[in-house]
Amino acid sequence: MSKDDNTTHAQETQEQSQQQQQETPEFYIDNDGKFVWSEAETEKADNVDDKEAEQSVSEEQKLGEDVATDEEAKASNYVEPKGKDGFYSKEEIETLGLDKLDPKKIPQELVPFYKSMQADYTRKTQALAEEKKKLKLLEEELTRKTVDLDIATKNSVPIEAVSAARNYGVEMARSILGDSFDEYNPETINLIGLYANAYIEDYKTRISITKRFQFAENYLRANDKYFDVVNNYALWMLQNKLTYAEARAIEQAKASGDVVPLLKLYDRARDELVSLGKISYGSEQPQAAASVATPQKQGQPQRQKAEPPVVEGVGGATQTMTPTKPKVKPAEFSGKTTAEQAAMLIEMGLV
Repeated sequence: MSKDDNTTHAQETQEQSQQQQQETPEFYIDNDGKFVWSEAETEKADNVDDKEAEQSVSEEQKLGEDVATDEEAKASNYVEPKGKDGFYSKEEIETLGLDKLDPKKIPQELVPFYKSMQADYTRKTQALAEEKKKLKLLEEELTRKTVDLDIATKNSVPIEAVSAARNYGVEMARSILGDSFDEYNPETINLIGLYANAYIEDYKTRISITKRFQFAENYLRANDKYFDVVNNYALWMLQNKLTYAEARAIEQAKASGDVVPLLKLYDRARDELVSLGKISYGSEQPQAAASVATPQKQGQPQRQKAEPPVVEGVGGATQTMTPTKPKVKPAEFSGKTTAEQAAMLIEMGLV
């Protein structure tokens, strides 16, 4: 056989081997009916297992190296004992501190002392952590109060009202969000602010109403010598004499800040007491209570009466136009209560 024939035979053998490898299935069923992986797939699986094992060993070695590095870092801070026996003395343990001591070089008789130092260090560390926590809470409280003071100043309300508004906002947000409540979440913060602002606005409204009623009471108390008697009788009328509709209308007016219906009730009570002979003002007729419903604000300049306009008449002469005074029927006027008469006169501009 020639050299060329040998070369051709070798190529054919290699091609047949490659073809057999390509045609070999990944697995097959043998004559006993058992499931068998092909030799090629078995070699692949062995190679994968070997790689995973090598990777696992590599990771363990790396972890061990990290631990060793930490131990080396700690060991680098250790101070060697000065004694010839290679162990620390009590004085060295006291002066060096725990981070400078190698635990392996603590003599057996000083181990209890060393552990007591560790326990004392732990207690002091925990106490310091608690102090830092308290300090942080104080800083947060100071920041909160500073913000509350700014809000109180801008809204002209006491700082206690702002704190109450914040608590109300948190309570409402917690009831709405339930378990998802997170006071540091921006959406939660916005929800708290929404209800807190609503609380402040409601507070301002209630304060305004209170001031309105307080002004009327103070004015009547100062100008009516029978204030307590009349006021108590008006309360009795509200509870026992007025119809349900009248009483409900007054309660609704009180809730909305409308002081006029209550002042009219005061006038009515006073008139009844006078007619019953319980009180007497003599020649001094008291001012109608309803007339103080819209008091002049302190410091506000009184409104000047408008002067009638001057117009040019015939021949260039000037003349003053005098407005026509409103007319009122005496019978209609006399049938009104004192408060209603005062309101009518004020409306017509006569007083």
